[in-house]
Amino acid sequence: MHAPPNMDDMVASYLTLRGYTGNGAAMNAMAMGRGPAQLQEFARNMGLSMDACAANHVLFHGMNKADPSAYDHAYSKLLQWIGNALDMYKLELHAIAFPLFVHCYLELVSKGFTEAAKEFYERHAKDHQRLHRIEIRQLGGVLTREHLTLNEYAKQVLHSKFQIQLSLLSFQLLHTFLSDYQMFLLLYILNERVSISVTSNHPSLVIQPCDSTLSLVDATESPMFQTSDDISREVESVPDENHIATQITAGAYDMHHMVTAAGGEPKPGRAGTLEDLHRIPIQWGVFPPRRAPKTNAQAGADGDGADGDGVTSPQNPDGDGVSQDTAADKAKSAQAKAVLLTAVATASHAVFQDVDMDDGSAVAKEVIVGPTPDRSTPFHAEILEKLVLRQPPDLVAEELQNVSARLELSSVQLPSALCYTVLNAYDHMNNVAFNSSGSVVGAACDDSTFRVWSQDGHALGGFGNHKDSTSATLRGHSGPVYGCAFTPDSRFALTSSADTTLRLWSLASRSNMVCYRAHSYPVWDVAMGPLGYYFASASMDRTARLWSTDRLQPLRIFAGHLSDVESVAFHPNHHYLATGSTDKSVRLWDVQSGQCLRVFTGHYGAVHTVAFSPNGRYLASAGEDAFVNVWDLHMGKRVDTLLGHTKAVYSLGFSQESSMLVSGSADHTVRLWDMHRLGVEAVSEKQLAVHVKQKRKTNVVAGSRALLKTFTTKQTPVVRVQFTPRNLLLVGGGFLQRSDDAAA
Repeated sequence: MHAPPNMDDMVASYLTLRGYTGNGAAMNAMAMGRGPAQLQEFARNMGLSMDACAANHVLFHGMNKADPSAYDHAYSKLLQWIGNALDMYKLELHAIAFPLFVHCYLELVSKGFTEAAKEFYERHAKDHQRLHRIEIRQLGGVLTREHLTLNEYAKQVLHSKFQIQLSLLSFQLLHTFLSDYQMFLLLYILNERVSISVTSNHPSLVIQPCDSTLSLVDATESPMFQTSDDISREVESVPDENHIATQITAGAYDMHHMVTAAGGEPKPGRAGTLEDLHRIPIQWGVFPPRRAPKTNAQAGADGDGADGDGVTSPQNPDGDGVSQDTAADKAKSAQAKAVLLTAVATASHAVFQDVDMDDGSAVAKEVIVGPTPDRSTPFHAEILEKLVLRQPPDLVAEELQNVSARLELSSVQLPSALCYTVLNAYDHMNNVAFNSSGSVVGAACDDSTFRVWSQDGHALGGFGNHKDSTSATLRGHSGPVYGCAFTPDSRFALTSSADTTLRLWSLASRSNMVCYRAHSYPVWDVAMGPLGYYFASASMDRTARLWSTDRLQPLRIFAGHLSDVESVAFHPNHHYLATGSTDKSVRLWDVQSGQCLRVFTGHYGAVHTVAFSPNGRYLASAGEDAFVNVWDLHMGKRVDTLLGHTKAVYSLGFSQESSMLVSGSADHTVRLWDMHRLGVEAVSEKQLAVHVKQKRKTNVVAGSRALLKTFTTKQTPVVRVQFTPRNLLLVGGGFLQRSDDAAA
């Protein structure tokens, strides 16, 4: 075990580096290289500048007499203060506890106080198990100084900053407390290791009833006092605000670099922040949808209507003659209406289009549109040329049929659901995939196979000269298969595996066409572009990659996540990719530049799935924490958090008109959410919330008002949900056999 560094030698080394010379024994020893702990080595291990390290040691040795219990004393006193704070500040202030815990522990280890560090960890780690279970487990592996350079999590936190949001009032209270009690060790950690974003918003109004008849008691026995674990439990059940510390960048790739690389401009005099990144405009609009052409009979019927050229009236039943004044008035009215609709569309990104009803009438329907990418760029010119204009005639005809037969969903008109349950496969089936219509189903399995079934009786891939033309088992991977997807024409399939490869399969020949190799670790997910040709992968190597089917190497590498990338999805206009990671963040990437444009934090666990709305405006994410977050890409913020699931959520999907969101979970349920009920009701509900302490401790979470319907399976954890182009809901999963059934 290393001895703690000598303070005199540390200061002497620092002064020597600064150009000060002397004849002291300590300086001579340092000059001869016999110092016990070189300042450069310590700074390198801790990821700090030498100035910061010198300040750290001066504070520690000068004010605390090199007593390792100073960290535990200061941290415990801070937790006690937070536990007794008013409820309107308590959740926000508790967010700083975890970064301080991590760095107090790492500093004790780095300074050689191994036993003190172990006691500190055992005493306080349990307070953070609820919100930071994975990080606590990784931190427990850091026991000596050597581990600081070997442990991945230790290297990550020592070379990056935690991101925390505090209201101005909470920040002032925290600063006053630390200054009044002279907790300069904690102030130093906050200055060097935590990036605090101070907002002008007031803390959430939470009313805490108390009994004024109770006598004064000790602070830790007060009825208002909450332990750190109690506060963590409350944070878990109140996800409306982001009361959790997160890390976004690592090493030299800091927030300032991220903002400037993406084309943003940080405010003068300060480093880049998430607000600066989210101010970068994005082109979230989608290409105009394909519309079925009207027949001659329909066109004639439209011409005979009230807005046609021939207008019928009691005075003119034949509709042959219309006065010139009437025609001029109609032209002026139509022009004014067009100008008005243009102004509305410009101001609110919403336009109105006529929708034909069953009785022949037309009603105005609001359609959300947004700024679309520049089609003159080579990337989008290629998309239009290869993917849109060259679509096979049969696909074009099928798309037009789907548009005409599509069911418009609403809160009073819910979709029909079709659930595919695979028996005797729960233990070794990792994922399920559907083609666009649901006529082909695939299952990714642990035995290195990808199994495919045709559900409409047609031959797979359109080729029926096989002994069994409606099912196939595709073998080629050398490890478990995790991700799977079909091409838009249902002729090919993509799979990703633990063997670090992706494979393109021909369903007609039942053979592997291409093997893509570039990842260095297992590939968890693969997603096909909405129009084919391009696809994306997500891997344990912390990157997502963009590919095209005709190239063996990736076209783009999206690097920035601090842990495994578990899910990936294409924006409907092909211009962006979304990724979800075990680092609890969701990121939006520009496909052309490879830069990160949005970082959404708010999950308390790994993000297992992400999905874009077909109108391109919204992004939904869900994962281990059982919450479904909906993000507004244009505004760069969270719209709402949907509560209801009790276990991890594995899949998300939007209806074709973006009015409904569906989620599938390990709690054996599928839930439908109304997108029109998001936001406004959640804000008012948060402002008027009354939290009673006894109710908080039960950890009962009320469901969101946006919940429309819950479909419950018999015993099937849902791993895939998807809407077809006609708004039929597809659900897939493996049947989980009960223990009593197995015994029988």
